[in-house]
Amino acid sequence: SLGAALGRLRGESGSMDNRVLALLGTPADSLNKPLRQMVSLLAQGNIGLDYARLLNDLSQWDHPDDWVQKKWARDYF
Repeated sequence: SLGAALGRLRGESGSMDNRVLALLGTPADSLNKPLRQMVSLLAQGNIGLDYARLLNDLSQWDHPDDWVQKKWARDYF
């Protein structure tokens, strides 16, 4: 998941926790900029990402149970 990929960057940047928490609280219609920034950070760190899974996760972003956000948080922390 994106959370797991970002978790690999966690040790390199102390500000990652705040960025991830902000991303998890972002409404679907405002995800463009923070998501683009996170993907760029992963590219800079040479960390791969499963884009098909990302697309699937994003399609469920507004699910009432917030399962995507919870999974990303677990995977990250």
